[in-house]
Amino acid sequence: MAARLIVAPSAEVATLTEVKALIRVTDPDEDAVVQAMIDAAVGMMDGRGGLLGRAIMPQVWAEDLAVPGPWVLALPDIEAASLTATLDGVVVDAGALSLAASEGGPVLTLTGLSGAVLAVQYSCALPAAKLKTVKVLISLIVDYWYALRSAGQEAGGLPGPALGLIEQLRWPGV
Repeated sequence: MAARLIVAPSAEVATLTEVKALIRVTDPDEDAVVQAMIDAAVGMMDGRGGLLGRAIMPQVWAEDLAVPGPWVLALPDIEAASLTATLDGVVVDAGALSLAASEGGPVLTLTGLSGAVLAVQYSCALPAAKLKTVKVLISLIVDYWYALRSAGQEAGGLPGPALGLIEQLRWPGV
């Protein structure tokens, strides 16, 4: 089964105040428009289906995995993982869980269990060192869309500098 979001992020990637300062918008009447653009830009980038293919702010995802493994999990930057194993619908001891990094993504291995289905939940978030880059990325996108809107043009697309930042942050497993 595919990765599914269990707990959405509760923290903002970039606040309205931060983005307005970066894009030099001072009119409070524009707050709703800028906030909507921030939300759209974050939605475009965040999570398994986003352009970055990774969680930006802390969130919890789940996957169901058939034994035997090992398994490459769908999202990187895992902070913690827990799992429940079921065999014919009955919860069983999951054995020893091991999580390690690899080129393809975080690899989950398990010993002492066979023929079961594992329900794994994991929390993940972009490393703090990369959050400033994401704030700039979101601001670039909002600035671009805002300028198109003000010019009376149809909004859409992404500015060149944003594409470079996406390439830098994008998880290769996407």
